[in-house]
Amino acid sequence: NGVRNGDARAILKSTRQLMGNACLGCHAGFRDGQAGVRDSVLFMTSFLSYWRDINRGLMVRDFGLVEVRARELAALTEVVGKDESLEENFGLGGPRQRRKFREYLNVVGSNATTIAAASESKDVATILDSFDVLWADGCVSCHDKFRK
Repeated sequence: NGVRNGDARAILKSTRQLMGNACLGCHAGFRDGQAGVRDSVLFMTSFLSYWRDINRGLMVRDFGLVEVRARELAALTEVVGKDESLEENFGLGGPRQRRKFREYLNVVGSNATTIAAASESKDVATILDSFDVLWADGCVSCHDKFRK
């Protein structure tokens, strides 16, 4: 219904449910065990864990969980954004690639910080808006640019 009606929030909600109920569970059970030891995969696994917990917190209105996991996500983007991490863990050796990747990390980190702050006042609208920007302009855009 969300697609037919052009309801972006309904589409995002359905996507979150699909990811949480199907994709993440399958990834945990069937991904190649050796692939899980690469630092880039560990980063994404951590990120998806934060993302899942933020969604869970929103669903049950546990704003403390949303805040904590959003702050952890923001901190993770700071660590990952260092040049040595980008070269070693993501294979981004060139300064132009690192700069572009860091732009996407900054979108994720700044929106995670906004989500954490909005959680303190239980401002669901701001949380959802920032979460949408984080996902579309940070994650999806980065994957479109860098994922092989």
